[in-house]
Amino acid sequence: MEIKKNENTIEVFGTIKTIENAESIIEAIKSIPDDVIKIKIYDSYVIPSSIIGALLRAIDNGKKVILGVKSNLLEELIKDLNLDKVFNLYRLWKKIFYF
Repeated sequence: MEIKKNENTIEVFGTIKTIENAESIIEAIKSIPDDVIKIKIYDSYVIPSSIIGALLRAIDNGKKVILGVKSNLLEELIKDLNLDKVFNLYRLWKKIFYF
């Protein structure tokens, strides 16, 4: 798993598999001083409960979370937990280039 952080945006590439992966994402969330946190999860189809908790704590602290996911399974999971509106969930689409 790889994380790229740019200002208030966190991009996650690869599957979130280990506790260390989750902890690095949580640290990235905590390190954003802005009022808006944007997270884009490109490859993972799961999200650990610790990350969900960190996002909910950020919201409780007055921040707005915008979560973009590419996986159908992850999108459905967030919706099943009724967190799609809380996290301002949107779908990341694959860029298609026509030549």
